[in-house]
Amino acid sequence: MGWELNRTGNRTAAEAAFREQIVIYGSNPEPYASLALLAAAHGDKKHALQHLRAAVMRGYTDMYRFERSEVWEPLKRNRKFLRLVDAVPNLIARERIWPGWESFYTIGVLTDLKTLLEQHTQARTEIERMSLAIGERYSRLWNRLFDRVAATLLEAYVIEKPDAPDYGDALDRLMTFYSSDSVLRWDRLPDIPAQRLVAAAEAGLDHFESGPKRASALFALALGKNSKRDANARLTEGVAGLIRDALNEVLTDYPETSVATNAAIGLIRTEMETGHEEQASIVYNALKRADLLNTVRADLGEDALRLGGLPAFEARTLDGQTINTAALQRGRITVLDFWATWCAPCLEEVPTLQMIDAAYGDDVALIGINMDSADELEADELRQWIESRGIPGDHVFDGGGWQSDLVRAFGVKEIPFNVIVGPDGEVLAINQHGKQLRKSVKSALRRVHSRRAGTAD
Repeated sequence: MGWELNRTGNRTAAEAAFREQIVIYGSNPEPYASLALLAAAHGDKKHALQHLRAAVMRGYTDMYRFERSEVWEPLKRNRKFLRLVDAVPNLIARERIWPGWESFYTIGVLTDLKTLLEQHTQARTEIERMSLAIGERYSRLWNRLFDRVAATLLEAYVIEKPDAPDYGDALDRLMTFYSSDSVLRWDRLPDIPAQRLVAAAEAGLDHFESGPKRASALFALALGKNSKRDANARLTEGVAGLIRDALNEVLTDYPETSVATNAAIGLIRTEMETGHEEQASIVYNALKRADLLNTVRADLGEDALRLGGLPAFEARTLDGQTINTAALQRGRITVLDFWATWCAPCLEEVPTLQMIDAAYGDDVALIGINMDSADELEADELRQWIESRGIPGDHVFDGGGWQSDLVRAFGVKEIPFNVIVGPDGEVLAINQHGKQLRKSVKSALRRVHSRRAGTAD
């Protein structure tokens, strides 16, 4: 409604429409974000930043919407805006764990399964009706809250009432909740929720001898066991063995189930935590489903590069060269640098890249992976931008921004981000900056020269 009014030239009415949404539900960040863009469109920088700050304070995280917006162009390098951008990763991290596992407990035991399921459905229906007012983020968070509350009540029911006539139905619904990412994901739970989860999972395993529901119970069991630590907060080999057995059964017998992704993440992280990085690499490299592998890679981030090495990829530079995995195995050290024109910390890396280029130009290839969006920047504009600032190296630009296949393939979560690749395609270092980047490149070159000297001897 607000944007429709703005298109008619009535800014005042547009602002009033967005403010009306705030009156309905003041915690919704979306109308504040809209007011920020509206102010920016009319050259009101001060209020644009104030409105965006209000949106971020209420949990707004889609800064890419602003980075790609033409009306926000004058503000993209504003320090206040860049500070807000820097705050977003912490917001996302907090959102991921809300609500906390300590938030749920039961007073008494559920007496009527049918009523619980009806109330849960009604609650989610009400959230769907309110979604336009409260926004996508709060809709997602409230639905997660209702799912976890229902799961907690079901856990108490199946633990305390194993002889109930609808016990099997209750277990079935609980395992369905467990298969949802909104209820369970790989984490370390507090002791009491973990104990409750283990008890419910063991009941599920006794009841379901096979099938997707058994997969959910296996994952729940492993997740609950993950909280059992020694005095130094470490997993013992005995507990780690139980976790491995459960998660391996999921991946071996039920690889197509919805919990397989979380099971893979849990198994890889367990192997890494217990010092079995080689086994973690075997698990990672055995993943075949493209959707599963992409999600696991995104969750693991840098660890995916350490475990699986370079992903298979192919891209084209601004001057038409083809860059792919094989091209990085042709005798030179390569620095892959993910950056964007709007990223101030990325631009602070330029002098370091210039020093590396000047010192080692013949031995080190610099390849920039630009993450600007095609909506806000064309290839010719980017080429001129790079030349005017003397940024060295070849540069890839596909216009996909954060949604680029290349960004996803490398598990990039924030920029600047770089990868140092050896002449044989081995990942030598990840995410080094400033002096440390120069030291890492120098160290990589020493390794190469030492190997060549050994071969010559």
